[in-house]
Amino acid sequence: MSDILQTLPQVLVDGLTLGAVYAVVAIGYTMVYGILEFINFAHGEIFMTGAFVGTSTLLVFNTAGLLSGMPGWISYILIMVTAMLFTGLMGVGIERVAYRPLRNAPKLITLISAIGVSFLLQDIVRFIADLKTGSFLVTGISLYNENIIIKSSSIWDSFDDAFLKMNSIIVLAVAVLLMIGLDLFINRTKWGVAMRAVAQDRETASLMSINVSKVIALTFFIGSALGGGTGVLFAQQYGTIDPYIGFILGLKAFTA
Repeated sequence: MSDILQTLPQVLVDGLTLGAVYAVVAIGYTMVYGILEFINFAHGEIFMTGAFVGTSTLLVFNTAGLLSGMPGWISYILIMVTAMLFTGLMGVGIERVAYRPLRNAPKLITLISAIGVSFLLQDIVRFIADLKTGSFLVTGISLYNENIIIKSSSIWDSFDDAFLKMNSIIVLAVAVLLMIGLDLFINRTKWGVAMRAVAQDRETASLMSINVSKVIALTFFIGSALGGGTGVLFAQQYGTIDPYIGFILGLKAFTA
């Protein structure tokens, strides 16, 4: 019992950071389910792809010698934007190729297609990573290595001091900003209103001159971009990534 109490502050700090990652990934699941009413099981692999794209971009910057003269926050923004654009467009492509032809098919057929896309993305990323590095495990470059000590022992003697990574603060801050931005987009823009209309009644929305296909494509772009950006945050927080990180995390985010 004493050991549990000692590590409780650190567990809370780590849990809060990982919970923020789950929350943003879960939003991607919810957006697609709200409009199409099917579970996009490939969303976890989109998250994983974003982690690899962000990490690879950072490694390319480092090889080119660009990181030495570039502030960390600029590098962070660049890899986030790159990963979000890549995964957003990839999500639109997946919807176009794998889901749109099956839009009127039974839900089970679409679900099987999503699982197939999930396995396909895993194998593609594993093949590319193994081809480039000789291993499907990839260790990235951490832009911020500072730790902040939280004096938990001053609150209660049974507590150990907790360490809050600078990356953890960035993860929490960016996750909150992404969620606020999405909320503003959904509630304050015409496209957001269109997305809510399609989610409520697709057929009626189409009768109101709403282009349902464009709204669905935009939903996939935003949801996939959020997943890809969260993958970058995950890679910066934990360092080492592999093609299978999206599967378990995706299941947990889906549960959330």
